[in-house]
Amino acid sequence: MANLVAYLRVSTSGQADGFGLDVQRQSIEHRCATDGHSLIASFQDVAISGTLAAADRPGLTDALNLVASGDADGLLTARLDRLARTLTIQEGLLAVVWKNSGQVYTADHGEVMHDDPSDPMRTAMRQIVGVFAELERAMIVKRMSDGRRRRVDVKGQWVSGRGPFGELTRGVPDIREQGVIARVTDTCSRKWLSCARPSATHAACRSELCWWPPHPVSPHQSRGQPRDRRSTTVASSDSSPPPCPTRSR
Repeated sequence: MANLVAYLRVSTSGQADGFGLDVQRQSIEHRCATDGHSLIASFQDVAISGTLAAADRPGLTDALNLVASGDADGLLTARLDRLARTLTIQEGLLAVVWKNSGQVYTADHGEVMHDDPSDPMRTAMRQIVGVFAELERAMIVKRMSDGRRRRVDVKGQWVSGRGPFGELTRGVPDIREQGVIARVTDTCSRKWLSCARPSATHAACRSELCWWPPHPVSPHQSRGQPRDRRSTTVASSDSSPPPCPTRSR
């Protein structure tokens, strides 16, 4: 009998909208009812990969903190691959819990036993489970990537994944980011116009858009050496300024 903290994780937001979290929660509750454990808290990470460390998973961090503080006797998750999708992360997280005198349980197989020097097969079998969890994820990624590339070959469309700035996905506009693009475009257009006015001096040009210095670099000064701007004088408005260098670039 133990007071446990539950941890649930799904890799995509679509799984959270479906039944992914509900299935995990039901299996966890069934394990508690069968073994007589009590759940004192439940934490979850949504749309977060199992390849990330605990520091990059807020839900897992909170669960581990309860174990470290002694408020929970251990961690319970639906399957070991919900805890981690790579062997190194899995073994590291188990070591953290065990170091804090906690236990790790899975709903499908019960307690994950500590390493025992007299039983090396125990460690080997646990790590084999982690290896296959890592392999399964890699195969899923490969199948999805192959499918996307096939769609590009057949239809000439890349419809999956994050699109460029201004799009949620390829061809689907992001209204907020489109507004940012419009404001930037308008600002840049007005700055170019102000820079192109005949009366614009280098000083005005520099304040609006241009980084170009108002005077050429001295022969005694290397181009990488910063100049003292306080000693720089600005040409008078009566003189005709040279063309803005930004317009030629």
